[in-house]
Amino acid sequence: MTPYEGTVLIAGATGFIGTHLARFLPHVRVLTRDTNAARSTLSKYGISVSEGIVKWAPGKSPLDASVLDGVDAIINLAGVSVADGRWTKRRKRSILQSRLDATKTLISALSSTQHRVQSLISASAVGYYGSCGNQFLTEDTEPGTDFLADVCKKWEDAAQPDTADIVRVVTPRIGIVLGPDGGALPKMAFPFKLFVGGKLGNGKHWMPWIQIDDLVGLFNHLLTSSISGPVNATAPNPVTNAEFTRQLAGSLKRPALFPVPRFVLRLLVGEFANALFASQRTDVTKAVNDGYAFRFPELKSALHELY
Repeated sequence: MTPYEGTVLIAGATGFIGTHLARFLPHVRVLTRDTNAARSTLSKYGISVSEGIVKWAPGKSPLDASVLDGVDAIINLAGVSVADGRWTKRRKRSILQSRLDATKTLISALSSTQHRVQSLISASAVGYYGSCGNQFLTEDTEPGTDFLADVCKKWEDAAQPDTADIVRVVTPRIGIVLGPDGGALPKMAFPFKLFVGGKLGNGKHWMPWIQIDDLVGLFNHLLTSSISGPVNATAPNPVTNAEFTRQLAGSLKRPALFPVPRFVLRLLVGEFANALFASQRTDVTKAVNDGYAFRFPELKSALHELY
């Protein structure tokens, strides 16, 4: 896979996905709220930022137009994590507002200055769909009605410029990202390593996963693609939670003996438990038809690579 050679401005480069993208892409400029912290985090991963680290304050001040000088594409991953901490009213406001502030600040900069930026890849998530049982979910499926669905809908809407000729906008709806050094997998694997892992509830809900190398590959593909709008950023073969649990336990050579009832997770993490039980059986025909070839279409090969 040949890395995109243009200069990419990344907002959210110090997160799990962002660090993998910044390591893969050769010409990266980073937007961050704290330049010292960003420099420290990126250096820890051996990442040298060739195009500079720039401070910004989305929601508080506009982005200086000079930041876009020489930039060919923007990847927007900025936003407060949905998985860290209970969903208090204050945290829910922060989850939504952090995403809207970052996205609107980028769109405003793109709309107000001359630049050569051709593409904006602004992240979204499969939470857009809510929980849909066994239904196959394409990019044309209607949004859900729960909190995360509302966040994703508003997040995607904020990424659309007022005039379509400003920039090509892609909103990848990212699933559960599997990687050894961040994201959901280490947290899911931890109880199995202690021999107390198990499926969630009856395990019948669908899990739309993607291996981190494939997500980086898909983003790299989207930088040179001509498609726009939402794209399901998940592997071609989602699995039920029961199957995911079985394969994860097998990869770790551990049993899966202790199912976790919904009420227990509700006590532990509050409303976020609803997201853990959401069923999203995503379809990736749009990405495949556009020419992206998944390295890890099957969960078994993805886990084998990681473990």
